[in-house]
Amino acid sequence: MNEQDKKLYKAAFTLLQENESLIYGALRHCRVRPSWQDYPDLVNESRLTFVDTYCQFVKKFPEKEETDCLNYIYTAILWMIRKVQRKNRMQSCHLIQNESALDEESDYFDLRAAIQAADVFEEVQVDEIFRNLFSRCSSVEKQFIVMRCLEDQSVTVIAERLGYSKRRVHRLRNRVALKALKVVGSK
Repeated sequence: MNEQDKKLYKAAFTLLQENESLIYGALRHCRVRPSWQDYPDLVNESRLTFVDTYCQFVKKFPEKEETDCLNYIYTAILWMIRKVQRKNRMQSCHLIQNESALDEESDYFDLRAAIQAADVFEEVQVDEIFRNLFSRCSSVEKQFIVMRCLEDQSVTVIAERLGYSKRRVHRLRNRVALKALKVVGSK
């Protein structure tokens, strides 16, 4: 680390001390409460994100004002928190065993979690599972898989991009999930 980077990090930590309420505001915005078991870890992750984002911002936009920088940092912290929340949801998602579990009210099904949770994960490469799944899917189902699994798009965004209603996208998700269960189950 050179002298310029040291000065940049020192300025980032100074700004963090002056604006630590920004972190707590982002946590509140994402409905993360202090009673959550990983709250202290998330606060520390947010601090690190603050410092890293500040350094990136100053290098990319040296002429911008501090207000613009704080807005940029706040957005980066929100994204980091949401990423952690998605990761936690994915880890808590269990492999759905039968078709009845996939109804209109099912809130969340993550194809990646289903494949990784399968007992066959060590025997078969994920690429092979996706290839097998793709061979069974229609073109719209393939688009859904790409947008949901690779681009990590929400149901709302997918509905907008495909020109479908959210309900129709949920049905599409359920069809893909059933096909994925058949692929994983046949291994």
